[in-house]
Amino acid sequence: MHEDEFDIHDGLVRGMIDTQFPQWSTLPLSRVRSSGTVHVIFRLGNDLAVRLPRSAEFTPALEREAALLPVLGAALPLAIPELVAVGLPTKDFPSTWLILGWIDGEVLAGTSVDDPRSAATRLGAFVEAIRSIEVPGELSTNQRGRPLAASDEWTRASIAAVAGDFDPVVLTARWESALAAPSWDGATAWIHGDLLPGNLLVRNRELAAVIDFGECAVGNPTCDLVAGWWVFEGPSRDTFRRAAGADWGSWNRARGWALSGAVGALAYYARTNPEFSDQARRTIRNVIADT
Repeated sequence: MHEDEFDIHDGLVRGMIDTQFPQWSTLPLSRVRSSGTVHVIFRLGNDLAVRLPRSAEFTPALEREAALLPVLGAALPLAIPELVAVGLPTKDFPSTWLILGWIDGEVLAGTSVDDPRSAATRLGAFVEAIRSIEVPGELSTNQRGRPLAASDEWTRASIAAVAGDFDPVVLTARWESALAAPSWDGATAWIHGDLLPGNLLVRNRELAAVIDFGECAVGNPTCDLVAGWWVFEGPSRDTFRRAAGADWGSWNRARGWALSGAVGALAYYARTNPEFSDQARRTIRNVIADT
């Protein structure tokens, strides 16, 4: 999917575990099928997961995640991964890697919940809770820490790139509508930064956990509201808005964030990640339909 990806395979991961964590050398290891774009996941035994960045550029996010997971867990109303161990770089894999507690469930990208409104209420409460955390944190280093307008050039280029799938006139109108919403006041808060279906776990047909905290930082709190279009439809979307405490200015900006991320994802991953591209298309359709 990306240039300069590491060659991550069973033998590599097995060797690093056996060398650095021999106490787990007898546990079975299997790669987890995923549409994820940043990390490769293996299951280790019944209770552990191995998380490895696909390339060197993603290592800082993984290291940030390792630092944050022990701090955030107690403050959040949904389960999040437990940090178990930090693996060291090797000659064949020059990056930090993690061993986390395994959370049973299926990603929402591949299944559904029985009660979307209940899921919306739970995820809205999660957004409210993470936004309320008061411990000091690192400012987001990418677009998640900046106003919506900072992504204007990139978003317009992405809209042009997906013109074969969607009418660029319609998408541009939706984008400009979001830009016209009252601007962000600049007050930062803790954000997860990537509340997409592939980072939400469902167990017993209920939303149970949030994973992948690589983009978690202090930044623009509007960003987490993108779940309104990436995850929810119809009445459940409004339930999420109310549960997350979003005012209409934030909500309108968030629709722009959802569109920007979705057209960017589709432009970049159309040929390399069909599953994630389909999620992006669905999100774009949700934004178009949501007037």
